Amino acid sequence: MYTPIDLSVRLGLRNRMVQLLSAMRTYRTAQRTLSWQSIPQAYSLLLASLLALCSHFSSQAQLVFIPDVQMRALLNSAIPDVVDPAGYMDTAHPSIPYVTYYTMYVDWDPADLTGLEYLTGIDTLTISFGSPPYTSVTLNALPPNLRQLRMLHYPGATLPPLPSTLANFQLYDANNLTSISSWPPDLEYVSVQFSSSLTTIAPFPGTMNVVHLYALTSLTDISSVLPDTITGTLNLESLFQLSQLPPFPYFEESDTLLLTNLWLIDSLPSL
Repeated sequence: MYTPIDLSVRLGLRNRMVQLLSAMRTYRTAQRTLSWQSIPQAYSLLLASLLALCSHFSSQAQLVFIPDVQMRALLNSAIPDVVDPAGYMDTAHPSIPYVTYYTMYVDWDPADLTGLEYLTGIDTLTISFGSPPYTSVTLNALPPNLRQLRMLHYPGATLPPLPSTLANFQLYDANNLTSISSWPPDLEYVSVQFSSSLTTIAPFPGTMNVVHLYALTSLTDISSVLPDTITGTLNLESLFQLSQLPPFPYFEESDTLLLTNLWLIDSLPSL
């Protein structure tokens, strides 16, 4: 069943096709009757109709090939017929802006998630990966307008660039990830947990409300990571290789500081 937007697009295409067929009949009639005066006019009408039809397709369909068959199925489950049988995704599909919340479970290997970045309406995304080990996962880009991103069992060694709009980021069990090189400028909430290979975290922006770092067993230094101010909660837990704490951010009276299972810490900076 088509949405009103789908019907509008299809009716527009139908009207262009009707105009083209009418122009073709007019041009053929002019040729058969040898009406030399009307042939240039009919030819101009035919050419204009062809250009209008091409313009319709160029404005309505922007096709990108999706190489992964499983990913095609996921995209079509979110937006029916957004990927055609040949594997091409219409990135200008009129229903894309209306998909704002999406949860996807990636349980095949190798997995290429090309196409996810074209779901530009999504502001809340959860990606859950199946049980490791993975031989190959391709995730080069994320939807550009995300506000919340949750990733579970992420198998990659690096993260794709995080969208500049992101405010809430949660990462669980990313044991191949070694570094997080940058954060979006308006980030407010971060929870990174159970990522045993993570050794480097970029400095957080000054917009943070909550920072939760848990069971990052290879992390040894956060001296330049924390912002000057946190307006909610700072939770550092089970950072077994961390030997020194940096100066704490400024806390309001209602803010919370939690320090748990920091085995090598023998002194605290002043608050």
